[in-house]
Amino acid sequence: MKYIKNYSIFESVSSDQFFKTKDEIENWILKIFGLFTDEHINDDLTIDMDIVNLGHSKLVRFPVRFRKVEGFFCNNNNLVSLEGSPVEVNSFRCEFNNLTSLDGCPTLIRGDMHCENNKIESFGEEKIVIKGDLFIQNNNIKSIKNFPIVGGDINIKNNPIHEILQFISKSDISKFIEYLNEYDVMKNDNEIIMDRFKEALYMIDNNDFPIEGFVYSLKNYKAI
Repeated sequence: MKYIKNYSIFESVSSDQFFKTKDEIENWILKIFGLFTDEHINDDLTIDMDIVNLGHSKLVRFPVRFRKVEGFFCNNNNLVSLEGSPVEVNSFRCEFNNLTSLDGCPTLIRGDMHCENNKIESFGEEKIVIKGDLFIQNNNIKSIKNFPIVGGDINIKNNPIHEILQFISKSDISKFIEYLNEYDVMKNDNEIIMDRFKEALYMIDNNDFPIEGFVYSLKNYKAI
């Protein structure tokens, strides 16, 4: 298995973002990672690798597109976009960046996903499936629209949305979010339709939810 070394030689790329020729990609790869063969660069100019580690590289955007990758790590950068990420990965880390959206994120992550400590407000247009755990604490999420499908646990603390989920057990959070979306519980991203909220609670067999305490505790939302 080959590992890509870290690099830190550029702060940003042009608005064009992606290189347009194989020669440009080869030169960039050679400059950044050392020896690299053409067999890793596909005809559509995407790159296949086993493990890609771009952490602590001062990246703002990716100047290349990745395709087949097992593990993809771009944490601790200045990223404002995930465009160029592979479509499917075994594990994905993009924590400690400046991301406001998960647009461009892999749509299938077979293991865990770390995207904590960003500025994420939305989950993007494409539905994301995460078979492991999701770590998305310390962001700015108020809406659950298009929330990823998560097979494992969800850590969503220190987000505005956490006040809606704080009384839900860890094992029920993923399913509860699905019901919140299915029943259109949230209106305008800051109002909670309580009759529908109670239906979602019923679907996860939560009969002990402290409704009065929950309504009283709301700061970012209004119960209607």
